[in-house]
Amino acid sequence: MDRIFFLILYGVVISIASNIFLRVIREILIELDLFPKQKTRDLHSLPVPSLLGLGFSFLLVLSTFFFNEIYAELINYWSFVISFVIINSLGIIDDLKALSSYKKLILQFLAIFVLLNYNDNLVIDNLNFFLGITGIPYPFNLIFTGFIGIIMINGLNIIDGIDGFAAIVSIACFSLFGAVFFMIDNEAILILAIAYVAIIIGYVPINVSKTKKGFMGDSGSLFLGFGLYVFTLLFIQSDYSVFLNDFIPTQSLLPLVPLVIFFIPILDILSIYSYRISIGKNPLIADNFHIHHMLIWFTGLSHLSVSILTALFTVTLSLAFLMLSSYLIPQYTIATYFIFLFLLVRLLNMYKPIMRSRIGDSHGNIEDVES
Repeated sequence: MDRIFFLILYGVVISIASNIFLRVIREILIELDLFPKQKTRDLHSLPVPSLLGLGFSFLLVLSTFFFNEIYAELINYWSFVISFVIINSLGIIDDLKALSSYKKLILQFLAIFVLLNYNDNLVIDNLNFFLGITGIPYPFNLIFTGFIGIIMINGLNIIDGIDGFAAIVSIACFSLFGAVFFMIDNEAILILAIAYVAIIIGYVPINVSKTKKGFMGDSGSLFLGFGLYVFTLLFIQSDYSVFLNDFIPTQSLLPLVPLVIFFIPILDILSIYSYRISIGKNPLIADNFHIHHMLIWFTGLSHLSVSILTALFTVTLSLAFLMLSSYLIPQYTIATYFIFLFLLVRLLNMYKPIMRSRIGDSHGNIEDVES
């Protein structure tokens, strides 16, 4: 009971500190007139401080520094911190002066290199018969682990398009990872998950505010994506014994856990890129046909409502697949995931032309739709 009380108090204190600290950063950004250049697809008409994510690394180090010794057996703490600072710095630079995709990829790979170079235990070299794959030999294990990192780092950035969406979906993702690490009795990573959730909770009121709004920017979304990547690697190399006995019937289903938790970014990536390619557009040119834009357009709900419902969907989907794994053989459970993903991608892409015909070209302003 004392342990649970401590964890709750720890989370509450960090949330309050995060909210105060990020509000201070917002005021400093306004005083320094540091506003990113307005983009044609932005949903706000007036400049908004968009560098609040620069405070995330500081808050994470502050909230985990005194626990760094308990991470010793799992991860090299300072390589962990340095890799996050690299990602955070990349986002800050990109927010202030848009970087090319090539330069962003180089810095993302640098952060991944720092993390994996000092934590070779995090390299994915075995998928436990997931999709029939067992051992992954060198150097393909490094390439595969790095590729997963690029997808996850940018996944959160891709869905950061409306107020609260990336933040609230991230809260659901980190909470689910926290629940998993609680079930396998990994207190060190549970504390890290609570720190993440608390930092984001402190940010959300600022992000959804009508009068004193602030955005995390790429510095925040890339930071959160990298965090989910680290949690995925930590989960894959954790002690599964409790989780297997009580929740998941076989090791071959374990890689499905992060895939289900990260379902929304995966869905949006597959949907948006496949649609752009299908209409002959450059898949790297941004537009307003992401899943969050579509949900707002078709439902008429507010940004906050769409964000909360999507987070609840993430939690519900995770619980559904947890239950499903108890009734179906592993191959059928895995097949169900990919069939469900494929059907949703097809459904989204089927309705994108309807939305496009109503709001104009691929850079249409979603505010016109909302009004």
